Amino acid sequence: MRNVRSVWSSMFVLAACSATCLSGCSDSADVADTPSDAEGQTLQGTLRRVVISDPEHGTSRFDYFLELADGRWLRLALPAAPNFEPNSEVLVRGEPGESAFTAASVELRAGAVEDFGVQQAPLIGPSPKRVAVVLFNFANNTSQPIDAARAKELVFTGASSSNAYFKEVSYGIRSLVGAADATGDVFGWYTIDAAPSTECAYSEWGTAARTKAQAAGVNLGNYDYVVHYFPKTSSCQFSGVGQLPGKYNWINASGSQTIAHELGHNFGVHHASSYRCANGSTPVAIGGTCTANEYGDPFDVMGSGYRHLSGYHKEKLGFLEPSNIQTVSATGTFDLAPIEQKVTSVQVLRFPIAGTSDVYYVEYRQPFGFDGFRTTDPVVNGVLIRRITLPTRGVLQTKLVDNVPTTTSFTDAALGVGKTFTDTAAKVSFTLTARTATSATVQVTFDGPPPTTPTTCAAGENELNGHCYFLTTSAQTFTAARSACAARGSGWGLASVESAAENSFLSSLTGTTEYWLSGTDSAVEGTFVWASGASFWSGGPTGSAVPGAYVSWVSGEPNNTGDCMRITAGGPWRDASCTSSYRAICEK
Repeated sequence: MRNVRSVWSSMFVLAACSATCLSGCSDSADVADTPSDAEGQTLQGTLRRVVISDPEHGTSRFDYFLELADGRWLRLALPAAPNFEPNSEVLVRGEPGESAFTAASVELRAGAVEDFGVQQAPLIGPSPKRVAVVLFNFANNTSQPIDAARAKELVFTGASSSNAYFKEVSYGIRSLVGAADATGDVFGWYTIDAAPSTECAYSEWGTAARTKAQAAGVNLGNYDYVVHYFPKTSSCQFSGVGQLPGKYNWINASGSQTIAHELGHNFGVHHASSYRCANGSTPVAIGGTCTANEYGDPFDVMGSGYRHLSGYHKEKLGFLEPSNIQTVSATGTFDLAPIEQKVTSVQVLRFPIAGTSDVYYVEYRQPFGFDGFRTTDPVVNGVLIRRITLPTRGVLQTKLVDNVPTTTSFTDAALGVGKTFTDTAAKVSFTLTARTATSATVQVTFDGPPPTTPTTCAAGENELNGHCYFLTTSAQTFTAARSACAARGSGWGLASVESAAENSFLSSLTGTTEYWLSGTDSAVEGTFVWASGASFWSGGPTGSAVPGAYVSWVSGEPNNTGDCMRITAGGPWRDASCTSSYRAICEK
């Protein structure tokens, strides 16, 4: 990241050789001057992504890096965002530049499996995450703004620590622990050779700090996540940054809220935005022209508040059970329990907007713990509505709808009792008809086409076009999953997918966790059929969809890794060995 080409070139020489350079690399010091092909040098490594905040403009950007075999990161200047997820093994072709390796192309390495950043924890039982805090400072700034005890308090042991936060919002599923000391591990201070001035070389600093820690006997391979903490540095215009998703985050002398925010990125969720709309000069809740403020949601730690995660984020991270989420596709009245505490009833309403990939999420808040609201605050006297555009892959930003658009604040964004939010384009209205300290009653009015058959789905099931879907919570082999679905009763089996709308709907339910579908080519190699016996793909890896059938294979799939198939994050399909273990989508 230094703006000196000679320094960068020397670093590139070492990096290229350690990364399995594939175009004439040697161990000599003149590697950077080796003649290259039309595409330049070719490097192999793991693609990493970090989300960088720009609070001044209310936006963020992604920084991309290539992690080499020796653990160092090379900054990449990419021609465009990759069309696959980070944390995948890639080949990068290009040339070393002034401050980054300028990539002409980035592609998955042959035989590599795309990593969709699955971070969802099991719904049954706790899933503690081992976290190391590495304190480091600089050759020109050896200050130690906090000691190890204070760092431990911020991350692990304090009443408002990041650990206390995640334990509460996950209902005890997610906690932060140490590997050497269960109550938390803090290492350092370590002084690295860097001397920050005008450049924020956070990735290089992190590499140097980890090297110092490991030289002191710290085995960072024992940890799921590493928090790099350094003195306030003006060259870094952020309080913290984190991989999205990934193992590392960097904290610019900030506190527990920032650390929890960056760990949220590490776990796999993006920012919580606010959404302001206007018809001409008239503010409205929805419609007209809308703009998002990337950090504008005051009711989510991924936005601007040290508050509970939104219902969508809790769903994605596996903190909610299927019974806590009700998908709505027709007019009806629903009771919502507050989202702060564990219950078996519904806490989130989902309304997919027909013909789009957008979904409305409705939730209810009450004063509790990190949601330490006053009883007079609008947020606990109404319901929050967020509009979410589900991506075909990757991550997204939630958008908080402002139900009181005439004010400039979003702290009063909740929909109050007796008030109605209407989206005329989606033909849906939400009305809060009543509320108590334990329940909010929401009436949904939908004027669109009715389901093809009446809804008969039980609690904990999700409905689409007259079909009921149920997600199992235990990973099983394909055969065991098929039996588990059949055991639900007459008409139940592993799900089949007949349209893009159905696939998008299922993807919205599964989040980042992979689930079995009923498709298999076990009878005739290369010919995939659904449980009904209807074929939808013929010809194996070089085949094609059966005329009239819907398919959503990842590029290069099916690739003969197995006779069964699963749906992955964002909706693409992959084949798999039938003896592998995944959860199941059951359908009736």
